[in-house]
Amino acid sequence: MPWLAAATPTATGRAIARWALCSLWLWAGLHKLLSPGWTGGGAHFIAESLGHPGLNELVAIALPLFEVGIGLTAMWPRLWKVTGIGAM
Repeated sequence: MPWLAAATPTATGRAIARWALCSLWLWAGLHKLLSPGWTGGGAHFIAESLGHPGLNELVAIALPLFEVGIGLTAMWPRLWKVTGIGAM
């Protein structure tokens, strides 16, 4: 999304970029939660890559909930500092 960086010089551009990221995080988390292949595919790969294949179920639930949480915090200006920390 390189166009997001181009939109940031104006307040309207920053708002558009912020809402685009918010919707991206919300969609990514919801898609993982609703995808039947996430647990055996992506979550399993991440857990194995971390060297802890036994954490598959934790990754399968925690990562999507974290992404949804970041997307929700991005909706309220009071929580933007939390969003920034979580986004890193």
